[in-house]
Amino acid sequence: MTPPTCRFHPTCSSYGLEAFQKHGALKGFILTITRISKCHPFHPGGFDPVPEKWPSKKN
Repeated sequence: MTPPTCRFHPTCSSYGLEAFQKHGALKGFILTITRISKCHPFHPGGFDPVPEKWPSKKN
């Protein structure tokens, strides 16, 4: 077995499940894809929870 290598907490799979549960299929899908797009060697990772409310645009 290899040690966990995910740079985020919670892992992307846990994040995706929680996003779908909190925000439904469409918004959960968008949040999950956005999170997965951050998974590359140049992103520092760290703690990145699912937002409680849908992110709104800032004016």
